[in-house]
Amino acid sequence: MSQDGKSSTALSGQTAGFITIAVGFAILISSYVTDNPWLIIPVVLIEVGFYGLVMGAFAGLRGERAPPGGFRWGTDPAYTMFWGSLLVLIGALWLVNDIWPNNIPALAASFLIWIGIAVMILSKKGATKTRVW
Repeated sequence: MSQDGKSSTALSGQTAGFITIAVGFAILISSYVTDNPWLIIPVVLIEVGFYGLVMGAFAGLRGERAPPGGFRWGTDPAYTMFWGSLLVLIGALWLVNDIWPNNIPALAASFLIWIGIAVMILSKKGATKTRVW
């Protein structure tokens, strides 16, 4: 069930299937590449984040999914790409911190730079859909 009260089973089923596959790959990667089982989490974040980026980038190919004259939540490509890229960034920063520990200032600076770039891109005119309350 989506936030607007209407069911979108096709996308929900596709997303659930992809997340299941992503968790399976993450278990394989964390088991065979390293002995640290906690690395399942950043690998899943990166995989699901890239899924969000792809879904946002190709949202126009899916067609208009909003009801006539309305806005359906979760179909805004900028929203999907923002959260997808945030998941990729958090997963990548987690892996970088695991490889090179004790570099919190550099990780914090990277996160702030990403937030600044995202705000600049999303604040451009036409970057997001206008919501009428």
